[in-house]
Amino acid sequence: MPSCEKHIDGFASKSETPYAQWRQKHSEEVSAWVGLGMREPDTTDSIDSDSLRMECESLLNYISDDIQPADPRFANPEDTWNLFLQASLAGDKTTVAECFSAVVRAKYMSFIDQLTPEQLAKTAEPFTGFQLMEGSGEGVQEAWINKGDRAGIAYFAKTSRGWLISQLP
Repeated sequence: MPSCEKHIDGFASKSETPYAQWRQKHSEEVSAWVGLGMREPDTTDSIDSDSLRMECESLLNYISDDIQPADPRFANPEDTWNLFLQASLAGDKTTVAECFSAVVRAKYMSFIDQLTPEQLAKTAEPFTGFQLMEGSGEGVQEAWINKGDRAGIAYFAKTSRGWLISQLP
Protein backbone atom coordinates (compact mmCIF):
# COMPACT_ATOMS: atom_id res chain seq x y z
CA MET A 1 0.00 0.00 0.00
CA PRO A 2 1.98 3.01 -1.23
CA SER A 3 0.17 5.46 1.03
CA CYS A 4 1.29 3.51 4.12
CA GLU A 5 4.91 3.70 3.02
CA LYS A 6 4.63 7.48 3.16
CA HIS A 7 3.52 7.41 6.80
CA ILE A 8 5.36 4.44 8.32
CA ASP A 9 9.06 4.07 7.70
CA GLY A 10 9.82 0.65 6.28
CA PHE A 11 6.16 -0.34 5.83
CA ALA A 12 6.90 -2.07 2.52
CA SER A 13 9.72 -4.19 3.94
CA LYS A 14 7.77 -4.96 7.14
CA SER A 15 4.64 -6.01 5.24
CA GLU A 16 6.08 -7.80 2.19
CA THR A 17 6.54 -11.30 3.68
CA PRO A 18 3.46 -11.29 5.95
CA TYR A 19 1.30 -9.99 3.08
CA ALA A 20 2.55 -12.71 0.72
CA GLN A 21 1.79 -15.34 3.37
CA TRP A 22 -1.62 -13.80 4.03
CA ARG A 23 -2.45 -13.81 0.28
CA GLN A 24 -1.42 -17.45 0.06
CA LYS A 25 -3.55 -18.37 3.10
CA HIS A 26 -6.55 -16.54 1.61
CA SER A 27 -5.87 -17.26 -2.07
CA GLU A 28 -9.45 -18.27 -2.88
CA GLU A 29 -10.92 -15.08 -1.43
CA VAL A 30 -8.26 -12.91 -3.11
CA SER A 31 -8.94 -14.60 -6.47
CA ALA A 32 -12.65 -13.93 -6.05
CA TRP A 33 -12.00 -10.24 -5.29
CA VAL A 34 -9.75 -9.88 -8.31
CA GLY A 35 -12.29 -11.71 -10.47
CA LEU A 36 -14.95 -9.24 -9.37
CA GLY A 37 -12.70 -6.34 -10.32
CA MET A 38 -12.29 -5.26 -6.71
CA ARG A 39 -9.22 -3.25 -5.80
CA GLU A 40 -7.91 -1.19 -2.93
CA PRO A 41 -9.95 2.00 -2.60
CA ASP A 42 -8.04 5.25 -2.96
CA THR A 43 -9.27 7.23 0.03
CA THR A 44 -5.97 8.56 1.27
CA ASP A 45 -6.66 12.14 0.20
CA SER A 46 -9.55 12.46 2.63
CA ILE A 47 -7.81 10.90 5.66
CA ASP A 48 -5.57 12.88 8.00
CA SER A 49 -2.05 11.50 8.45
CA ASP A 50 -2.58 10.31 12.06
CA SER A 51 -5.70 8.35 11.08
CA LEU A 52 -3.94 6.92 8.04
CA ARG A 53 -0.93 5.92 10.15
CA MET A 54 -3.25 4.09 12.58
CA GLU A 55 -5.07 2.39 9.68
CA CYS A 56 -1.75 1.27 8.18
CA GLU A 57 -0.52 -0.04 11.54
CA SER A 58 -3.82 -1.88 12.01
CA LEU A 59 -3.51 -3.43 8.57
CA LEU A 60 0.06 -4.58 9.20
CA ASN A 61 -0.93 -5.96 12.64
CA TYR A 62 -3.97 -7.75 11.18
CA ILE A 63 -2.00 -9.40 8.39
CA SER A 64 0.80 -10.40 10.75
CA ASP A 65 -1.66 -11.79 13.32
CA ASP A 66 -3.71 -13.68 10.74
CA ILE A 67 -0.77 -15.77 9.53
CA GLN A 68 0.34 -16.75 13.04
CA PRO A 69 -0.51 -20.15 14.47
CA ALA A 70 -2.81 -20.48 17.47
CA ASP A 71 -1.21 -19.44 20.75
CA PRO A 72 -2.36 -21.43 23.80
CA ARG A 73 -2.04 -18.31 25.98
CA PHE A 74 -5.11 -16.96 24.15
CA ALA A 75 -7.23 -20.13 24.29
CA ASN A 76 -10.20 -18.25 25.75
CA PRO A 77 -11.05 -14.68 26.77
CA GLU A 78 -10.35 -15.29 30.46
CA ASP A 79 -6.84 -16.61 29.75
CA THR A 80 -6.17 -13.57 27.55
CA TRP A 81 -7.47 -11.19 30.23
CA ASN A 82 -5.36 -12.82 32.95
CA LEU A 83 -2.25 -12.66 30.76
CA PHE A 84 -2.99 -9.00 29.96
CA LEU A 85 -3.29 -8.16 33.68
CA GLN A 86 -0.15 -10.11 34.63
CA ALA A 87 1.85 -8.48 31.83
CA SER A 88 0.56 -5.02 32.73
CA LEU A 89 1.38 -5.46 36.41
CA ALA A 90 4.87 -6.68 35.42
CA GLY A 91 5.38 -3.71 33.06
CA ASP A 92 5.77 -6.12 30.10
CA LYS A 93 4.71 -4.00 27.12
CA THR A 94 5.50 -6.70 24.55
CA THR A 95 3.10 -9.20 26.10
CA VAL A 96 0.46 -6.49 26.64
CA ALA A 97 0.65 -5.73 22.89
CA GLU A 98 0.24 -9.42 22.03
CA CYS A 99 -3.05 -9.50 23.99
CA PHE A 100 -4.59 -6.83 21.76
CA SER A 101 -6.33 -7.28 18.42
CA ALA A 102 -4.76 -5.47 15.46
CA VAL A 103 -6.89 -2.32 15.70
CA VAL A 104 -6.56 -1.98 19.47
CA ARG A 105 -2.80 -2.51 19.27
CA ALA A 106 -2.49 0.34 16.77
CA LYS A 107 -4.78 2.53 18.88
CA TYR A 108 -3.24 2.03 22.34
CA MET A 109 0.40 1.07 21.94
CA SER A 110 1.73 4.55 21.19
CA PHE A 111 0.27 5.60 24.57
CA ILE A 112 1.46 2.47 26.38
CA ASP A 113 4.96 2.79 24.93
CA GLN A 114 5.28 6.16 26.66
CA LEU A 115 4.57 4.67 30.10
CA THR A 116 7.25 3.46 32.46
CA PRO A 117 6.80 -0.13 33.68
CA GLU A 118 5.62 1.28 37.02
CA GLN A 119 3.02 3.48 35.32
CA LEU A 120 1.80 0.54 33.23
CA ALA A 121 1.41 -1.52 36.40
CA LYS A 122 -0.67 1.25 37.98
CA THR A 123 -3.09 1.22 35.00
CA ALA A 124 -3.90 -2.44 35.73
CA GLU A 125 -4.30 -2.16 39.50
CA PRO A 126 -7.94 -0.97 39.45
CA PHE A 127 -9.09 -3.92 37.32
CA THR A 128 -10.82 -6.55 39.44
CA GLY A 129 -13.39 -9.15 38.58
CA PHE A 130 -14.08 -10.82 35.27
CA GLN A 131 -17.40 -12.31 34.19
CA LEU A 132 -18.13 -13.58 30.67
CA MET A 133 -21.51 -12.48 29.33
CA GLU A 134 -23.88 -14.95 27.75
CA GLY A 135 -25.24 -14.52 24.26
CA SER A 136 -22.22 -12.98 22.56
CA GLY A 137 -21.95 -13.45 18.81
CA GLU A 138 -19.84 -15.94 16.92
CA GLY A 139 -16.19 -14.94 17.10
CA VAL A 140 -16.93 -12.18 19.63
CA GLN A 141 -17.15 -12.48 23.39
CA GLU A 142 -18.10 -9.82 25.93
CA ALA A 143 -17.05 -9.75 29.57
CA TRP A 144 -17.97 -7.58 32.54
CA ILE A 145 -14.82 -6.08 34.03
CA ASN A 146 -14.75 -4.24 37.33
CA LYS A 147 -12.48 -1.21 37.43
CA GLY A 148 -12.40 0.26 40.88
CA ASP A 149 -15.99 0.98 41.88
CA ARG A 150 -17.22 0.94 38.26
CA ALA A 151 -17.95 -1.85 35.82
CA GLY A 152 -17.47 -1.88 32.07
CA ILE A 153 -17.51 -4.27 29.16
CA ALA A 154 -14.40 -5.62 27.48
CA TYR A 155 -14.72 -7.24 24.07
CA PHE A 156 -12.69 -10.15 22.75
CA ALA A 157 -12.36 -11.23 19.12
CA LYS A 158 -11.51 -14.73 17.93
CA THR A 159 -8.48 -14.65 15.61
CA SER A 160 -6.18 -17.28 14.18
CA ARG A 161 -3.95 -16.70 17.24
CA GLY A 162 -6.83 -17.07 19.71
CA TRP A 163 -9.03 -14.68 21.69
CA LEU A 164 -7.61 -11.13 21.68
CA ILE A 165 -8.85 -7.97 23.40
CA SER A 166 -10.74 -5.89 20.84
CA GLN A 167 -12.01 -3.19 23.22
CA LEU A 168 -11.22 -2.21 26.79
CA PRO A 169 -13.83 -0.89 29.23
